[in-house]
Order: sequence, then structure tokens, then C-alpha cells
Amino acid sequence: MQPIRKTPLNENDYYRPPDWYELRSYRLEKGQITFKKLFIIGDMEFRDDGFSPDYRYYYMIGDRTYLGEIGKPKFRKLSEVGEYYRCRFSPNSRYLVGQNLVDGSLRCFEVQHEKQWSLTEEEVSIFGWYPDSRRVWYGVVKSKRPNFQVTYYVQDVITRQHRRLTHREAQQIHSRWDLLNPQFRLAYPLDQGNKVYAYSRDNRMRLKVTPFEVLRNARDAWDDRPDIYLEWREGRSQLLLRSQEHPWGRVFPQDVSLDGRWVLFIGARFVPVEPDLKRFYPQDEKRLDFELVLIETTSGKRLYPLQGKRRVYPGFWPPLSQIYRFGTD
Repeated sequence: MQPIRKTPLNENDYYRPPDWYELRSYRLEKGQITFKKLFIIGDMEFRDDGFSPDYRYYYMIGDRTYLGEIGKPKFRKLSEVGEYYRCRFSPNSRYLVGQNLVDGSLRCFEVQHEKQWSLTEEEVSIFGWYPDSRRVWYGVVKSKRPNFQVTYYVQDVITRQHRRLTHREAQQIHSRWDLLNPQFRLAYPLDQGNKVYAYSRDNRMRLKVTPFEVLRNARDAWDDRPDIYLEWREGRSQLLLRSQEHPWGRVFPQDVSLDGRWVLFIGARFVPVEPDLKRFYPQDEKRLDFELVLIETTSGKRLYPLQGKRRVYPGFWPPLSQIYRFGTD
């Protein structure tokens, strides 16, 4: 989703909603990047979005939660105005499970039918799908700070039967390859060892960024840089960029091409706060400036699909959104 403004942002704009959003496809040919507009979403306040694994459906949060089908202009309303669900599609694209951003409860939506039902009324901190597209794991907050504790459960979204996970099963949530894919998981970086990932569409490769600092403008982390790896399911690993070899203080992985030749991420540089923006950053000397980066894994060549334009944002923060994906050809 690309935000579009009739008049460009200027340096005095801390935040201004776009006039509309466009869903675009970008194509790289002979070193040149071009884009094609697929369709437009109107002038609503846009909070989050996600695509189904089959690239047929998408969900988004505007003034409420919506479900749409690519190529069809009409949205389906999943909730009332002011009721927001942060969602993940099932691996088979049949279901959508969402966390209510107010009370933390979980709800399941059937994609092709007007059916929805509650999975839990309790406050859920994180959740995700198992690869079978039938079971969902989730963590329930059992005690508040400072003794913050989470108990993990698994629930069948069809029968709605649930049970508590064993200690070993709960550990696998934050270590097993299939369960760390952010397309099917809503969790925080610190839950998974301060690492963030983006998986290829066939689940064979992933881009790993470590460490990921959760604090956005930590003054003691201005010079920190993460390492960026390309990993294979069978255990191979390639260090693409060492922390000393790039300028990005924060890296938000987006996607890996099916052939492993390209990786895509949003890089965030710490830049000095301009004088006219000091009122928005009264305690900080630097702020984050974002750009979309495409890297060829064999040569290390860097390309910028948005032609060096900044003002690219990584979506809901945190957890992280994959808002840029490779196509199917």
C-alpha cells in the first residue's frame, strides 16, 4: 500500500494523512524499476494491512476492520466503527484471526463466508497459526507488571476446543522454523530473542535481522547496527551485511524472492533532527528516516525501489508489518 498525497510533504509536516492509498506492483527490468497501479483505497485513516498467502484477499484497519478481495472494489466490514482487529491469515488463506486492540481478545473470521466467532475473551498478548491452518496458539496474560506472566494455549478454530501448551511446546513457539514466520504470527521481537524475520513465499528461506532494538529512539543506541542474514530451512546461513557495512540503525525485513536472489527490507537511518522539527523531538538529537531497500544476494548490489524517496514507514510498530512483498513471477 503506497500513501498518495496531492501535494508533497514538506519539512514542516510531522504527520499528515494521505489523500488516498494505492496498491501497486513494482517491476525490475534491466536495472530500471517501474510500477503499475492496481487499485485505490479512499481517504480513510489507515492503520494496518495484510495479504493472504494466495494473494487473493487482504485485510486492513481504517475506521474499523475490513476484508477485501483484490480486483473487487467493495470491502466487507468485519467490525463496527472504532473496533480494530490486528489480524493474520491462515496458511491456507481460509481464515483470518484477529486480536482486538482494545481488550486483547481473539476472534476468527471465515474469509469466503459471513461467519465470525470468538476464540477467547481473555487478554491475549501474542498469537499465531500452526501450519495445518486449523490450530492457533496464543499467550494469555495471567499477571500484570512487574511480575508479567503469560500462559500459552492452543485452540482448534473449528471445534473451539483448547488446552494449555506444555513447557516444551511453548518454547517451540519462539524457536521452530514454521512458527516464526511473521506472516502467520503476531509477536514482539523480544519474544523471539530480539530477532525479526521475513520468509520467502515457499517457506524455504528467510531474512533474519539481529539484534532488533525495540526502542525507537534510544539515545544509547544511535550507533548500533544489526547484522542481516539469509537463512535456509535446512540450516545454511549467509551473512549479507555486517553491522559495520551499512547505515541503518533499524532494519524491518519485508520479503525474500523465491530464488533467493533478492531480499527486501525497510532501512531506518538515524538523522539529525531539523530545527523546525525540534518541537516534536524535544529530548532527542536524532530521529529515524526510512527507505525501502532491495539487495541482490550474490553481488551485494543495492537498489531503492522508491527511487530514494524517504517517508517510507514500516507499518504498525511493534509488532512489525510486511507491507512490501515480491510478486508471483
